[in-house]
Amino acid sequence: MNIPPVDTGYLADRYQELTEPLLKVWDEADAEDDATALPLLHTAMLQLIDVLRSLEIEDDEVGHHADVLESHELTILGEYGTQLLQESAQWARRYHHEEIAHDLEGLVLTLALLIARHEGELKTMEPVVHQLALLANQLKKPAELTQLYRIIDEVLDAMSPTFAESYEVEPDPANPWRLLLLNRAIVATRTHNTKLMEPAFDAIVELLPGDCEPFFEEAMEQMELIDYPAEVRELVKGYYLQHHFQGRTLH
Repeated sequence: MNIPPVDTGYLADRYQELTEPLLKVWDEADAEDDATALPLLHTAMLQLIDVLRSLEIEDDEVGHHADVLESHELTILGEYGTQLLQESAQWARRYHHEEIAHDLEGLVLTLALLIARHEGELKTMEPVVHQLALLANQLKKPAELTQLYRIIDEVLDAMSPTFAESYEVEPDPANPWRLLLLNRAIVATRTHNTKLMEPAFDAIVELLPGDCEPFFEEAMEQMELIDYPAEVRELVKGYYLQHHFQGRTLH
């Protein structure tokens, strides 16, 4: 699994490539139920990509982000596109194409980053977080993991503030904002780059105090299992010692 390009041309070509066999099955099935659902879905997604492509053209012409669409309009566009991709994946599963369904769901990350880079807000986070977790589990090279770290940063910056706000009121372990902060710190550690690790660790200390002790305990365990560079070990050890006994009292 590779980090996908953040490009409307890639998004359009890949979407058409993945949905072509589904449209063929739909056409041959000649079913009366949902008679136009899949073709309309396909057309709507390509039209949405055309809108995003027009924004790229405007950006190139003026040399900066063109105010063709307001931020809230881009947000709605992202929400709609995510829904279309999820519904396309459902059609793939309906036709027993699990691999195509998986790949269609993967396109949500490209879509989310396109929306983010045009200053839209991300509100449907679960599928994006899932794709980032899949990448984190499969990428091995420090350069790839560094790129993933930057992408997680972009997603965190673009996601709706309601996720952080709701976590402060009710600390849900499944909150996408919390998961991204933790995953970013894990990815940073695997890059072996202490300049990425420090801000990611500091964010956990500041924003997720309840996760500090278990996170750094697990990080220390990983230091024992895997041959990390000395500077990485020292940094993790420092955070571990600072926060391991946080909140404990002697009796």
